[in-house]
Amino acid sequence: MYYKRKILRRNSMKPRIFVSSTFYDLKPIREDLYHFIRQYNYEPIESEAGDIGYVPGQNLDKSCYTAMKDCDMAILIIGGRYGSAASDETDEDGDYISVTHKEFRTAVENGVPVYAFIEQAVDTEYELYKLNKERFNDPAFEFEFNSVDNRKVFKFISELRGIVGIPILAFSKTQDIKDYLSIQWADMFKKYLQILKEKKADEKIKNSVEDMNILVQKMNLMLDSVGKKILSADNSKEYENVIEMQNVVSVCQKISRGINLEYASLKIHMLKERILLVNLWTH
Repeated sequence: MYYKRKILRRNSMKPRIFVSSTFYDLKPIREDLYHFIRQYNYEPIESEAGDIGYVPGQNLDKSCYTAMKDCDMAILIIGGRYGSAASDETDEDGDYISVTHKEFRTAVENGVPVYAFIEQAVDTEYELYKLNKERFNDPAFEFEFNSVDNRKVFKFISELRGIVGIPILAFSKTQDIKDYLSIQWADMFKKYLQILKEKKADEKIKNSVEDMNILVQKMNLMLDSVGKKILSADNSKEYENVIEMQNVVSVCQKISRGINLEYASLKIHMLKERILLVNLWTH
């Protein structure tokens, strides 16, 4: 059943979006975001609705990591709870990685674009923690935060902020998240349309390079023919013509090489952005 569903979705035009967070405390936000995502005709991954296929005999969280690898985008929401330990972790001494934390790492490791959102109160206390990190990490130092039940939340945020390229927003209400995503998705679609325009320009440049190469080949054949005549007879006029034609060929070759270099540079510059956007909007 899971295999069949997975194949169907890979052929779908809809981007699949994984909403990752601790479950019970952030459930209202998750449900609101599911509705928001469906309004765009995208496909939210709802574990609550059976959108994740669980494999008999395998820990449930491992199926979540598999689903994360197969999605097109992830929305991470961090609240005041760190969450339960992943199946291959132990929480006996409190040193473990939560399921949500591991979902995030799975997304990063597999190149899934992530948008991260942190509750405003949690983010404020994170700034306090960051200023006094050594003291708060001392087990002998007792201090209770108002919005966070486990200091590992702060370590999670620290890891998140240490990764370049992940947009992070502190939010007070769910509407903040929806407004931000609306703007980002609109900008992403605009960039995708720009890529389509630039692709046509690339094709024109490539055709120009090919035409220039053909011209150079034809002129080389002409020079070869004229050169044979010069070798067979002493004709200074034809010799001057050959020199002039050689100069023209040299210029053409330089132009051709220059266009090739410019074309290659343009392709390299756009490569990362093109992979992300084309995969998202043509999935």
